[in-house]
Amino acid sequence: INKNNMLQTCLTYFHSQLLTNSPFWMLGTHYVQSEETNVESVLDSFVSHFHSRFWMTYRTNYEPISGTAFSSDTGWGCMLRSAQMMLAEALSCHYLGRDWRIQKDKPFPPKYYEILKLFEDKPSAPYSIHNLACTGFETQGKNIGDWFGPSTSAHLISKITNQKKDIPITIYVSNDSMVYTQEVKVQCGSNWSPVLIVIPMRLGIGGFNSLYIQKIKRLFQFPQSVGIIGGRPRSSYYFIGYQDDYFFYLDPHFTQQIVDMSSEFETGSYHCDRPAKLLIEELDPSLAAGFFCETEQQFHDFCDRTTKLGDNDDEYLFSIAEHRPVYTQSDHQVVCLDESTDSESDLS
Repeated sequence: INKNNMLQTCLTYFHSQLLTNSPFWMLGTHYVQSEETNVESVLDSFVSHFHSRFWMTYRTNYEPISGTAFSSDTGWGCMLRSAQMMLAEALSCHYLGRDWRIQKDKPFPPKYYEILKLFEDKPSAPYSIHNLACTGFETQGKNIGDWFGPSTSAHLISKITNQKKDIPITIYVSNDSMVYTQEVKVQCGSNWSPVLIVIPMRLGIGGFNSLYIQKIKRLFQFPQSVGIIGGRPRSSYYFIGYQDDYFFYLDPHFTQQIVDMSSEFETGSYHCDRPAKLLIEELDPSLAAGFFCETEQQFHDFCDRTTKLGDNDDEYLFSIAEHRPVYTQSDHQVVCLDESTDSESDLS
């Protein structure tokens, strides 16, 4: 697929989707018209940013998964694909830099292909649909073909990453909407391993609580943002930005043929030219936000921004603390009861 044609298609489609008089944010970058920039140049920059993100979708005709008949994840793999996209974004930040964009007439750097091969649809690739689904069976009791939720998916990519010595980042998953700084620092080590922090949240009971709309939008203003995985009931998307009260997202619900990466291969199917948007109030309350901190300084900045996000009201999304509290036996019983009423029904 010709890069120039895809970018032009993307730009044309954005003109029909965006409210061009309003500023918008994507993964820590602010796009706004000013005296120095007109709408066209703002859209060009935004489109280039969007199009350069990795797009993971349903695939078909791959080797069946571990003794099953599943040679496609259509209908059940959308949350795993969304988690792949969040992780790919973190790896892109690490290997290529946050400012990397696809260039019309320039070849992709070698690290670009290295990232994609980590997600190839074959059992030997660490983040393949095969490995994710099998790890879900082994560690979470999820049958192959079961639907996964945001928290479960975050723990899967964390387990695989933190067991592999050749992956240059680590993943910290919050279990209680808390980020404990000492745990993160211990996990990152004295030389600071870059860390992807994933925070599963439930922002409402019967549906998404509109009190959280303004705060969840602000997460995309964090320079550490690598997006949000979530969506509608039983249907996952990878959210990467917002404008007004809409989220922009990459949609994994497209079934494409597998790509053989054993030799030179075409990468067009891993980039999207059709943005989609969703009213924030239509979100399912179960979701997970990701933040990538390349350095310890970036982690401290993330903590400062999180603290300010929770100032002056009670509608906090998640919190920062230095240490995990030590509960008594009676405290633990109460916590377990609370968790049982808010178990991960996962976009149920």
